[in-house]
Amino acid sequence: MSGIRLDTLFTDTSLPVGESLAAGLLASENLVHWFQADAAHVDLTGDTIDSWTDRAGSGRVLTPRGGGATLADAALGSFPAALFDDANGDTYGMSGANLPWTGAWTIAVVARLDDLTSALRMLVGAGSGQTFYLGRIGTETLRLRCGGTNNTDIAFTGFGDWFSVLASYDGTSVTRIAVNGGAAVAGTGSDPTVSSATVLGDTPGSGLWSGHISDLMIWDTDLLASAAAAERARVDAFFASAYGIG
Repeated sequence: MSGIRLDTLFTDTSLPVGESLAAGLLASENLVHWFQADAAHVDLTGDTIDSWTDRAGSGRVLTPRGGGATLADAALGSFPAALFDDANGDTYGMSGANLPWTGAWTIAVVARLDDLTSALRMLVGAGSGQTFYLGRIGTETLRLRCGGTNNTDIAFTGFGDWFSVLASYDGTSVTRIAVNGGAAVAGTGSDPTVSSATVLGDTPGSGLWSGHISDLMIWDTDLLASAAAAERARVDAFFASAYGIG
């Protein structure tokens, strides 16, 4: 039989992360934004990330609000990730309109916290106050605050390892948070009514992220609701297959 036989998995690490697996996610009409710390989707000066382009094609970009994170090679297995230095003030804001805060939404982040000494570290935040954030509150807690003082907490001890977190709002009153493909914890929330663009790595008045972030994804649906189980499964499968998380 003619041809070439490959007895091992063929991979090309020069391609964007999980390109074949990503196609299914990009085909979703509910995916609004996908920012990925990959050389194909960021603009660099040296190894400093000047901007992140949206893989979902919205035309929006993330640009520095303080210092700029660095693109660290082979930070997540063989793949790169953005290294955020809190001492440098590394944070990013989104150009254009805000996230889809009216109605249902889901945010997913892939990250690792390198400095575990502080109990307060924020992954994502928005608004001039504390109406919305997703981050570490206490040494063993991930928190989603969604509207006013409504908090949904999930116990988590693996901040020093790579992890994925999905946080959602059903558009009415239910918030949910899940880690590493696990079961979601539900709580109560309301529209955050934020007035400023999203911040990656920080939320005003709180601790900056000190570690790596690989992906930020945003949907205009509640992926943690039972009706969206199939779409959530595709997201979890991407994180597991591309990154070995979950």
